[in-house]
Amino acid sequence: MKFATASALRRYRRLALLTLLCSCLASCTLAKLKGDAETFYSSTVLVGRVSSAIPWDKPIVVAAYAKREGKLAVVHYTVLHEAGGYELLVPEGEYVIWAFGDTNGNLSWDADEPAGQYRPGPVVASGSGTVVNLNFDITNQAQTEFAVGTTVSKTVPATPHSTQAGAIADLDAPIFSAQSGKGGYWAPTEFFRTAGGNIYFLDQYDPAKIPVLFVHGVGGSPQDWRYFFDHLDRSRFQPWFFYYPSGASLDSISYLLFWKLINLQRAHHFDKIYFTAHSMGGLVVRNLLANYGAQIPAEKLFISL
Repeated sequence: MKFATASALRRYRRLALLTLLCSCLASCTLAKLKGDAETFYSSTVLVGRVSSAIPWDKPIVVAAYAKREGKLAVVHYTVLHEAGGYELLVPEGEYVIWAFGDTNGNLSWDADEPAGQYRPGPVVASGSGTVVNLNFDITNQAQTEFAVGTTVSKTVPATPHSTQAGAIADLDAPIFSAQSGKGGYWAPTEFFRTAGGNIYFLDQYDPAKIPVLFVHGVGGSPQDWRYFFDHLDRSRFQPWFFYYPSGASLDSISYLLFWKLINLQRAHHFDKIYFTAHSMGGLVVRNLLANYGAQIPAEKLFISL
């Protein structure tokens, strides 16, 4: 290739360098996303319920710890706005599961807060599938493996994000944005560890209203349903939505939805629920109803868009 001037040659070299740089960045991004997906599919979900042996209606922090060089290190933690079900995502290994009440939201165990751990332990994760029924209580009894002041994270969010079913959602929060929803497809592990997978309410539960559960599709987010939320007859119905990492396997997400519904059924005893789903969300709900529908004691209506 011949160039008329030296400046034209310089421009060509800059363009070639920029093209190469963009190609490298794209390759690095794809490699990172591929690695995230592989991490998710080589992880185990630890599932259970935390109850309180004493009166407690404040947030609870649940964490999975692995022993590293003789010390306990946090692998994954989640925050519940009240006692109930939890899910933790961990790689293959052995784990101690510990929880404590978090009165002030500082993600640290203070002396006046109840705590407890799953026993007998440790919990063995194979690197795939789900380990269930990891249920235990938090109490005021002394802890042997954890000291007062134990912190699960030094980064304390202004408003802790609850992954307990039935948490009240602010639909305008960044975690429910379209960008965050796309992240659930491309990076399901990162999404699950930050946003989790959950059924959220827009208002407090009302036993006089029928729940309508909205389930988004691939790369979707709760904000996709805003028009429906705004035009639903709120005198008769209450909108719920299921937010999940859409890059995860269909079976794992269907089980997660079942687990959330069972926790809500236990809490509220609703006798009707209407499912409204889009695209892959329809597959999630159909899989749920085929495999677990008989275990959900409520009249069900399913609409797939």
